[in-house]
Parts: sequence; structure tokens; C-alpha cells
Amino acid sequence: MPIAPRSTVEPVPPLTYAGAIQELSRADQWQASLARDSLRDFIKQNWTIVEPIKKLIWNWHHYVFCDVLEQITAGKIRRIVINVPPGSSKSLFASVFWPAWEWAKDPSLRYLTASYTDANTIRDNRNVRFIVTSDNYKKYYWANPTHVDLVALDAAQSAKIRFDTTAKGWRIATSVGGIGTGEHPDRIIIDDPLKAKDADSDVELAACQTWFDGTISTRGASERIAIVVIMQRLHRRDLSGYLLGKGGWDHLMLPMRFDPKRADPRDMRTQPGELLWPELWTEAKVRQEEIDLNQFGASGQLQQDPVPAGGGLFKREWFTFVDQSPARCRRCRGWDTADTPGGGNWTVGTRLGYDDEMGDTYIEHNIRGQWGPGEVSTNIKMAAEMDGVACLIREGSGSGKATTEARGKMLARYDYAAAPETTKTGNKIQRASPFRAQCELGKVKIVRGPWNEMYIDVLCSFPVGVVDDDVDSTSNAYNGLVGDMEAMDGLGVTW
Repeated sequence: MPIAPRSTVEPVPPLTYAGAIQELSRADQWQASLARDSLRDFIKQNWTIVEPIKKLIWNWHHYVFCDVLEQITAGKIRRIVINVPPGSSKSLFASVFWPAWEWAKDPSLRYLTASYTDANTIRDNRNVRFIVTSDNYKKYYWANPTHVDLVALDAAQSAKIRFDTTAKGWRIATSVGGIGTGEHPDRIIIDDPLKAKDADSDVELAACQTWFDGTISTRGASERIAIVVIMQRLHRRDLSGYLLGKGGWDHLMLPMRFDPKRADPRDMRTQPGELLWPELWTEAKVRQEEIDLNQFGASGQLQQDPVPAGGGLFKREWFTFVDQSPARCRRCRGWDTADTPGGGNWTVGTRLGYDDEMGDTYIEHNIRGQWGPGEVSTNIKMAAEMDGVACLIREGSGSGKATTEARGKMLARYDYAAAPETTKTGNKIQRASPFRAQCELGKVKIVRGPWNEMYIDVLCSFPVGVVDDDVDSTSNAYNGLVGDMEAMDGLGVTW
């Protein structure tokens, strides 16, 4: 039976994902397959969508980024803190390309992104939209191209911007301390939660921790929740230090210069001081950054260690140890009171002796405790009785006028004075400057005691340490002695 001739006009089938793939060359199909399975290949194929002018300079640490993010996708990592220097592509990889790559696999995923300013997360939202609405993305990666019909909500919202996929996925941008969402995300990406200039503010550090505990930690209802905190280190009490101190977090740390003593097992470098990304961040550029940032910025932002080697404003090598101080010393015990029983800041009392003949200062004694108001007063009185009436007592107090007046009555036999620490008296660094100057000159000695190591550790981590109460108490004692000397000088008394 003869075969009927085939019609030369055939209907054009509607474009489907399979049809789109068939239109690709064999090489393009292979590339698309690679990118669907590999975040690294996905980034390389889509880089110019986000950075049409800036060339992608691939480095070994980018492989590490991709591997960590792919492990999150696979459910092997649920919580991770990533500490890397600025300019290492962290935001593009973690906040832009990774979510776009995950959406190609599962458009129902929901993302909450946050930074110290919503401008950063809005920028990253915009870059994600550039990728997922591109023709290449629809053609190459999506199992169902209809899922790329994204719906932008009100872009005039001041605290967040949101857009959704038709598969019920969404992405919300907010800021640290900004409006949280009542919905529960599958991914929380916190990228640079603290500005560098806010790292010396106790208020800002505490606000960041409070925001995380009150807003982010309550967003974990999703069974596939994963939290990524990615930032440069700025302070021992920044969000990285706070979370790592609580435990239960994976940690990736890659400093600008390789430090064998602190090496992350994923770090591929071997030589001390070896640069993270020498093709982009050359030795000359890094040296200039180290100069511009000063020792604290360079140690924290570049080396991911908020306390510089050897100490911060105070250096261990400045101090010498003695068995006792001269009996002729004038003495003052300074107090920094916290009134926080069982936790939080410490109440610290530090006694200094000043040798008028030699001009040397002796750190003679240090006591500390996390006491309530009544216990604070009791311990101040006990220390006064131990020190004797000749020892001045100077308190830099946040306890309030009523409390310090009550302590003054309790210490009527002693030379007690309280001066609230305010902006008028200078910040912590300014108040510590006179004492620090003497330390740097080698004029400060420490009397040996069981409290020495803790005390020195607090001094040498200042102003980026976990606590600074010992510095404040010492400043109060030293400034009390110096103030007394200056007052006597004004009366024509010589020492």
C-alpha cells in the first residue's frame, strides 16, 4: 500500500522546556546541565548579567564558597558563620547567585535577606531579578519556565522589598533592626549586619544581638531552614562572635593573609602571610588597606581577628611584674559597677598605687563579680575596709544618683566620689588615654596575683574585647589619682 505523502506544512508546537532544550546545541545543552548541577558553573555562565563590565577573576576561595553553599542546598549545613575580608565576592556569591541557582531547582524556596542597611539587600534583590528574568535563565535552567513570572510588590516600602514566584516562593529584603516578616523563610541570609563605624558602640552591638534573638531566631519554623551569616569581623561581641560563642554553628574563616595558627581546614594556602586573592588584592593594595584601616581595622576586617596580635590599645610587653609595691604609694581603687546579678557585664574594682618619688604606677589588686545592687555596695565596703581609709574610692557609675548617694553615706569614713560616665567625660578610649600613655612609657607595673591573667587579657583586647570593665575601673582609679595630684599642684603643693 503506497505511503501517503507527508504534508509540507506542519503545525508549530507550543514551546516547552523540552522544546527549548532541543533548540540548544549539543554544547549548550551540556553547559546548561553543568550549571544546573554546579553553582560554580552557574556563576561563570551568568556573571555578565550582574557584572557586564567587571571581569570575573576566579580564585580558589570561590570554590570554597561554592562548596559550602552547595552543602547548605544539600541539607548538610544548617547554620554557618562565614568570615572573609571585604572585596572577596561574598555578597554576589551568597546573596545573589546562590539563591538564583537554588530557585532553578526549586522555585518554592523562600528567602529573607538582611544587612545593616536595606539598600544593600535591595541591591541584591535587584541583581537576583536580573538573573531570573533573563532569557538565558528561562531557556537553560528552569524545569518549568512559567515559574519565572515574578510579581514585584510595592517598591516604595521603606523597610523591605519583596517579590514572589508563581510557585509560592518569595524573597524579602530588610535591614538589621528593620521590620521582620511574619512568614517563615527557608533561607535567612544576613550579609554585613554591622557597619564598621558602629563596632565601638555597645548600644549598636547589643542591638544587633537583640534583633537576631528577637526576630531571626523565631523565623525557623520551616523544616528546611538554613541561616547564613556572612561578614567581616569587627569586634569580639559582633554578631559572629555572639553566635559562635553560643555554639551549634559551622564556621568558615578566610583571612586576607594566611595565618597557620588559625587556619581553616578548607584554606588552601600553606605559607604564612600568603594573600587570599593576590591576582586582585595585590601586596601593594593590601599594605595600603592595612595602613588605612589601622591595627584594629586591619586585624578585624582583613585578618578576621578583632584583637590584633600582641594586644589592642594596650600591649602585653608594656607591663612588668613585681612582688609588691612601695609602701609610700598613694592609692585609689576605681570601680566600674554593673548591677547585673548572674550575667552580663561585670562589676570590677581595681586598686592602683602611685609612687611619687619614681613616677611609677602599680596595679595592686583587682576584684570582680556579677552582683546585684546590694551585693555591689557590700563588696565596695569590704574592699574599702581592706584598703584602709587612706585609699581613695572613685566610681564611674551608671547606677544613678540615689544609689551613689547611698554609697557615699555608707562610706562616710572614706574619700569616696562618683562621677557618671557620660559624653562630657569622654568615651572609654579617651578616659583610658592618660593611663595608657604611662603604660606605653613602661611606667606601669603589675603586682603578681591570681587575677593577673584575666585582667591583662581584658586590657589587651580593649576596645574590641568581650568586656571592658577592668579598663573602666582602672581609668577611674588612675584619673582619681591624677586628678588629686593636679588639684594639689593648683594649691602650690609639690610632690
